[in-house]
Amino acid sequence: MIGSPLYSKPFLSDELKTLELQTAWGDIEIIGGDHEEYRIEVYPFKRGLFNLFFQERMSKSAFERLQFRIVKEGDSLIIKRLSSPKSWFDALFSGAQVSFRIFAPKNLSVKVSSRIGDVTLINIEGKHFIKSSVGKTTLKGVSGEVKTAGKNFGGGLFIQHCNGDIELHTSGGNVNVLSSEGTHAYSTNGGNIDIADFTGNLSVKTKGGNIKVNRLSGELKALSWGGNINLRGMRANIAATTKGGNVKADMDELKEFLFLESSGGNVSSYIPQNANMTLDARGSRVKNYGSFHFNGLTARNQLNGIANNGGVNVTLRSRGGNVKIYEHLTSDIRPTPTRAKADYSSNAIAKPLSQPKATSSTPSPKPSSKSTSVPRPSRRSTIKAKKKEKKDWKFKPYIPSFTQALYAFLFTILFVYGLNSITYFTSELFNPTSLEAEQNKAVALLNLTTGLSSFLGVILFLTFLEQYIQSKWGKYITLIGLTTFSFLIIHMMINGYAGSLTNPQEFWQYFNDITQPKDYYLSSNLAYIFYGIIPSFVGCIFYTFWSRSTNLNRKISEQEYQLLTMEKLKTQAQLTALEARINPHFLYNSLNSIAGLIHEDQDKAEDMTVELSKLFRASTGRNNKSNHTIGEEISLIKSYLAIEQMRFGDRLKFKIDVQDSLNDRLIPRFLLQPLVENAIKHGISKIASHGEIKVTIQEIEDHIQIDIHDNGPNFGESVSGGYGLKSVKDKLALIYGDQASLEISNDPIKNIQISIDKKHDLQNTIN
Repeated sequence: MIGSPLYSKPFLSDELKTLELQTAWGDIEIIGGDHEEYRIEVYPFKRGLFNLFFQERMSKSAFERLQFRIVKEGDSLIIKRLSSPKSWFDALFSGAQVSFRIFAPKNLSVKVSSRIGDVTLINIEGKHFIKSSVGKTTLKGVSGEVKTAGKNFGGGLFIQHCNGDIELHTSGGNVNVLSSEGTHAYSTNGGNIDIADFTGNLSVKTKGGNIKVNRLSGELKALSWGGNINLRGMRANIAATTKGGNVKADMDELKEFLFLESSGGNVSSYIPQNANMTLDARGSRVKNYGSFHFNGLTARNQLNGIANNGGVNVTLRSRGGNVKIYEHLTSDIRPTPTRAKADYSSNAIAKPLSQPKATSSTPSPKPSSKSTSVPRPSRRSTIKAKKKEKKDWKFKPYIPSFTQALYAFLFTILFVYGLNSITYFTSELFNPTSLEAEQNKAVALLNLTTGLSSFLGVILFLTFLEQYIQSKWGKYITLIGLTTFSFLIIHMMINGYAGSLTNPQEFWQYFNDITQPKDYYLSSNLAYIFYGIIPSFVGCIFYTFWSRSTNLNRKISEQEYQLLTMEKLKTQAQLTALEARINPHFLYNSLNSIAGLIHEDQDKAEDMTVELSKLFRASTGRNNKSNHTIGEEISLIKSYLAIEQMRFGDRLKFKIDVQDSLNDRLIPRFLLQPLVENAIKHGISKIASHGEIKVTIQEIEDHIQIDIHDNGPNFGESVSGGYGLKSVKDKLALIYGDQASLEISNDPIKNIQISIDKKHDLQNTIN
C-alpha cells in the first residue's frame, strides 16, 4: 500500500467468523493477530487520460461515489461495491483502483476477489477462497484450507510458512513455496516452480517451465511439459515426469517408490548407499555408477532386477535419452533442517512484507586475535577478485505491470503518430511532392487558426468564467463551448475576407473547401467535424494540466498547513497525557492525607475532602484548553496548599506573591502545582517544624520570573525530582522551546526558578 489510508475504520465484533471482500481493481491484504478488533484501511487511487503513468489519490467524495458498503450478515462481514465491473478489462478502464488492508482476528475464514491486483493473506487460520484474474497471490503463516477459482493470468504465487490443504493455479506466473507443510497442489502455464523445505504431500504442474525442489519429506508428484525437473535432499515418495526435459533426483532416503520419466531428456538419480530396491531402468543407454549388488537383466539400454536385498520400487525411464544411476555415500546424506516459525502477527507487521531475498548461510570467518597486520593482496588476486565481482553481478531489469505496459503503448502510438503527421505536412509545405503547394498552405493556415481558437477559448475561460463555475463537468462544457465559438468566429472572419477578394489565390479556395465543404459526402462532413473538435480537445487537455499544476501548488500549501496542525495536535496530545498522569498522582497523595486524618481529626478530614472536591471540580470541569491564567493556576495552588496545611498543621506555612499585571497572563495548566507538590513531598515532609513555602511571580525586564522556595533539605547533586519536575520540563520544552528555562539552586537559598520570555504569547499557540 502507498501512503496513508483514506479511511481507517475499527470494527468491533467477536461473533464474526467469515470475511468476504471484493474489489475490481486493487490489492487486498488481510493480516491476522491475537485480538478481537477488526480494522479496515482503504487506499483508493485513480487513473485517467492525463495521469496514465502514476497513481493519483482519490478524494473522499469520489470514493463515496463508488458505493463500497460494509454489511454484516450473520457471522459474515461483507465488503463490496454495489455495482462492480464485470470483467478485468472493464475494471482496467474504469480508472478506479481501491486497495484494502484489514487487520483481523487470527481465527478467520476469508473469501476475497480482485480482478486486477495482488492478494496477500498473513497469519490467519480457517477456510479461505481466493479469486484474482491479474495479480500476485501471497500466503504467509496461513493455516487451514485455501482454494482458488479459475486461474490467475500473469500473477505469481508466493507461499511461506503455511500449513494445511492449499490448491492454487496461475497462468504464466512463477510458484515459490518456502518452509511449508500439509497437502499442497500448484499449477502454472509457462512459469517455473521452486519449492524448498516442504513436509507433506505436494503436487506440482507446469507447462514449459522448470521444477526445482530442495529438501522435501513426504510425497511428491511433479509434471512438466518441456521443462527440467531438479530434486535435491529428497526423503519422499517421488513420481516426476517431464515431456522433453531432463530429470535429476538426489535422494537422501528412499520411501516406498521412486518413479522418474522423461520423453527425450536424460534421467539421473542419486541413490543412498546400500539401499534395498527393485530396479527397472530403461533408456537409450543405462549406466550404473554405484556399487549395488544387482541380480537381474543387465543390458546396454536396460537394468531390471533386484539391488541388494530388494525392496523399494525404483523406476527410471527415458524415451530418447540416457539413464544414469549414482550412489550416495552414507556421510553425504543431509539431515532435514529444522525450521523456525516466522512471526506474522499484526504487531510485527507495519507494512506489506516483500518477498525475502536469498542470502548466503555461510558464516563469516572471525578474525584471529593473534594477527597484528593484514597482508596486502597480490596484483593477481586483486584482478581475480574484480573478475569474480563482475561475474557475480547480475542486471535486474525493470518489468512493467500489464496496465503500465498498456498505457505506455497507447501513449507512444498516439504521440508518435502526431509528431509524424506534423513532420510530413511541414516537409510537404516547404518541398511539395504529391500535394499541391497551395493546398499545403491552406492546411497550414487551418492548423494555425485551430491552435489560435484553442488558445483564445482557454484564455477567455480562465480569465472570466473559471472562478464562477464549481462543477467539474460544468467547467469542461463551458470550455468546449468557448473554444468552438472561437473556432467558428475566426473561420467566419477568414472566409469573409477571402470572399471579398476579386481574384483570390488558390489556397483560399482550398481553405474554403476544407472548412465549408460544398458537397455533403460523409468523408467531407467527418473531416469538418474532426477539425471542429480538435480545438475543444486541445483546450481541455491544456486546462487539465493547468488545473493539476494549480492544485499541486495548493496541495503543497495545504500540506504545510496540515503539518503545522499535526504538530499542534501532537503537542496537545502530549500535554493531555502529562495532565492525565499528574491528576492521579496528586489524588493519590491527597487521599493518603485524608486517610491519615480520619482517625485523628474527623472535622479536618471532612474539610479536606470538601477542598479536594473543589480542587478537582476546577481541574476536571473544564473545556479542552491546555492553558489558563496565572491567577487560575495560583487558585489551584492555594487549594492544594490548604489541603496540605490541614494535614501538617503548624508545620506548614505558605506565602504567595504575584505581580498584579501578570494575573491575566496565560501559562500551561498544572505548570506550577507539581513543583509545589514536590516542595511538600521532598522538603516540608522531611523537617519537624516551621516549614515554609514561598511562591513569587514577577516581571523582570522582558521575562516572567517564577520562584518556588521551601526551607526543607537541599536538592541532591543528582536532581531528578520525580515525575512532577519532569512533567514541568517537558511542558516547557513542548510549548516554549528555547524561550523558557528552569533552574534549580541551593545557594543562597533552596529555589526553583522558571523564566519565560514575555514575547511568547500562548494565545497564538495552543488552545
